[in-house]
Amino acid sequence: MSVRTLATSNAVPPIMYLAHPKASRREVANMTALLLEFAENTPEGRKFISDVGHLGLRPPATTEMKSLDPYVSDLKALLRPAR
Repeated sequence: MSVRTLATSNAVPPIMYLAHPKASRREVANMTALLLEFAENTPEGRKFISDVGHLGLRPPATTEMKSLDPYVSDLKALLRPAR
């Protein structure tokens, strides 16, 4: 069996945690700090990261977020309730 690449895309983080738009900047900063602390500095967090096959957590780079912009309208359309 052989594998053939049909298309490639820019690398994006394999998982992202998103805050509700109504969350304040302070709340988002607090949640970010808590998630990073959990993943990096607790045995349970390090085990979780290892179990899901990731190397760690970090905030996404601006360029990574910008690379996702073309997909936002498609995602919104998919999430919109059927009429």
